[in-house]
Amino acid sequence: MTLTEVNYYFRKLAPFVAIGLFFLVIFYFLIMALFSSITSNRSSVPIYNPIFGKITKLKTLSKIDYPQNATFSLDTIEGKPISASDSAKVFFMPQKPVRFGYAATSLLIAKTLDFDTNITKYTSSEDDVTSISFEDDEKKLKIDISNFNFEYKLNYENNPEIFSGSTLPNDDTILEDARQFLRAINRYPDELARGRQEIIYLQFEPTINDFIVVKTPEEANIAEVDFFRSNIDGNPVLPPKYFNSQNYVVMIFKDQNYKVIKSQIKYFDFDKQNFGIYPIKSGDEAFSDLTSGKGIIVSSGKNNNQISINQLLFGYFDPDSIQDYLQPIYIFLGKNGFAAYVSAVRNEYVE
Repeated sequence: MTLTEVNYYFRKLAPFVAIGLFFLVIFYFLIMALFSSITSNRSSVPIYNPIFGKITKLKTLSKIDYPQNATFSLDTIEGKPISASDSAKVFFMPQKPVRFGYAATSLLIAKTLDFDTNITKYTSSEDDVTSISFEDDEKKLKIDISNFNFEYKLNYENNPEIFSGSTLPNDDTILEDARQFLRAINRYPDELARGRQEIIYLQFEPTINDFIVVKTPEEANIAEVDFFRSNIDGNPVLPPKYFNSQNYVVMIFKDQNYKVIKSQIKYFDFDKQNFGIYPIKSGDEAFSDLTSGKGIIVSSGKNNNQISINQLLFGYFDPDSIQDYLQPIYIFLGKNGFAAYVSAVRNEYVE
């Protein structure tokens, strides 16, 4: 075949080749789009693994009654409740048995808190077999012998003079002294060490025999350090009262020394490897639960029965009493210090 004939047939067939390549390219992109759509749909289907079945209802000792005839309104930038993800982890919180050797550990804690354990013996109650108590004329101590959570309080109401002359050091010193105290009684869990720690400035008011919150350290003669758990999957773990932790140390300072007048640790371990994946309510469903009285109000603030919600968060609830599960919650924050929690797990998965 001559060069002229080759050129002739090439020009004759070129349009058909171009059309064929054009349709081949279109077919390729259609197949890729279809595959991408199928893959996307598969990945968007939430994967649940509710291994615990129905979980127990969220509870707290800090629950506040709903105001009579309460009404709620939304005053958020979005104008509607924002939903969290389709699913979240629910962690198992195993209940621990009474620990072997609890007496020796409890005596050590009591001695660290200046109890004369040769004179002051611990007592127990038939109604609460997991706790023992120490008490003398100046102070009280209660220890949970299954996990060594404790409540300690100096009887400062009978001795208000102890607050005279107390001046606060800098914040770094306050924080380190609180940590040192918890280390000394061996009750400073890693999660509290990794979590945020906040100082609340207080002043003792003798007319009411109690503390009041003040804005600056110069106004205060008492410091409270609150310890919060570290985040879970980037979500905050929030205490029963939202603004205050159930894990705290309250101190006065004199002559560069600190004295603990009140402290409490209510910390419960959970199994980080033993969790289920549960379906989560939408923001609308959670708000409906709040408005119908199914939420848990943890701070009423300075509100009447008309409550304006201006922020909605998602996190986990850090319990103040032993529960079976560490579970996710929606947090509704309102004007004038209002805060409420709603279980985020869908209602059909809650007992």
